[in-house]
Amino acid sequence: MKARWAIGLTLATCVVAASNAYGFEEIRLSTTTDSSRGELAVSGSVVVWTDSRGLCGYDFRTGQEFVTSSRSCGTLSVSGNTVVWSENGDIYGYDLATHTEFPISTSAAGQVHPAISGNVVVWVDGRSDPGDIYGYDLSTHTAFPICTHAGHQNHPRISGRIIVWQDDRNNKMDIYGYDLASQSEFPICTRPGNQQFPGVSGDFVVWNEQNVDVYGYDLAAQTEFAICTDPAGQSGLNIGDNVVVWRDDRGNGDIYGYDLSKRITFPICLNAAEQTAPAASANIAAWADSRNGSRDIYGAVIPEPATLALLALGGLAVMRRRKRNT
Repeated sequence: MKARWAIGLTLATCVVAASNAYGFEEIRLSTTTDSSRGELAVSGSVVVWTDSRGLCGYDFRTGQEFVTSSRSCGTLSVSGNTVVWSENGDIYGYDLATHTEFPISTSAAGQVHPAISGNVVVWVDGRSDPGDIYGYDLSTHTAFPICTHAGHQNHPRISGRIIVWQDDRNNKMDIYGYDLASQSEFPICTRPGNQQFPGVSGDFVVWNEQNVDVYGYDLAAQTEFAICTDPAGQSGLNIGDNVVVWRDDRGNGDIYGYDLSKRITFPICLNAAEQTAPAASANIAAWADSRNGSRDIYGAVIPEPATLALLALGGLAVMRRRKRNT
């Protein structure tokens, strides 16, 4: 087994906060200049990301940035106090409360793209196929297959008992799901065209349609609905609780959100610089931002749903002014 080292270092923060033109208070979460930052993940008040220091994060409750592990982390996910990531074809975890690091799956076949919800971790596994979906129960320390269908399954996501992924068994990308409670697989969207990069939160599943639009599906009502079909294009979507976020190409790469309870689209960051890799959970959104010349991490607290309609109107006014000035 590989030697593992873990650290728990809290950094003195130098947070820059400012209200933007449409009501969000944006906070610079990262205090170092580092262009190597990877994707982000959010759970509750905690944002985590990777950079040259290793696995880093910011806690909105304490207002402090921290470095937890000096290892080189790939794709990551967080749920509660547990962060999981891929590293050199293995899956590892870190407990933010106890500051301990632990292996989850180190099969020689290779594992990538982990996601976590509660005690269950899922990932893409290469032990018997180019891409199957496997899971691991942290409470019982047992691994189990979720989907080993012929073809390539990728980009798994999990929320509670529901796991979703993209699947090419029909010679195109579709969205499938699995219910841990009933141990049953089911299709979510298999219509013509490609559906990719799904996310799930509670009863809601979201995905990119044709690499451009954002669609959703209500598992309880068994109904599909459009979230954003602006022709400029949307990518990098993420879902947390009732909020969907994505990178939007109406500007130079902006961050937009959608409240699933109110069915309202609203801008989160329309800064003239490029924003990428958004993530959200409850009332927290975070993203990578190039406004300072490096790939910094910014975040914002999403207001209560009752105020989002006003923010949506404010964002529309900003976009109209931007178009008049171009």
